[in-house]
Amino acid sequence: MPREARPAGLRPVTSDAVIPDRIALRDDLALADELLSDNPTNETLEYVSGFLRGLAKASDDAALADAARALRAGHGATGARARLQNLLRERLKAEQPV
Repeated sequence: MPREARPAGLRPVTSDAVIPDRIALRDDLALADELLSDNPTNETLEYVSGFLRGLAKASDDAALADAARALRAGHGATGARARLQNLLRERLKAEQPV
């Protein structure tokens, strides 16, 4: 955005609730599961952990947030990754289209 078109100073922020789009959420969970399934690098694990923590916050999913933090804390340890993938697959199964 050109400098002259940028807002000057602070501006009010709305407190409107954000309602997650269920289809987009399903796509994001599927992407995370796919990334974890393909022998992920440390960089991929860091990305997936942060990505899922953001999704968990937006969708108010404490279990997903905890599993994503455990993945990061465990540096992608097989157990933490397996638990997270099981949780992702549970969420995906629950989000199946009718």
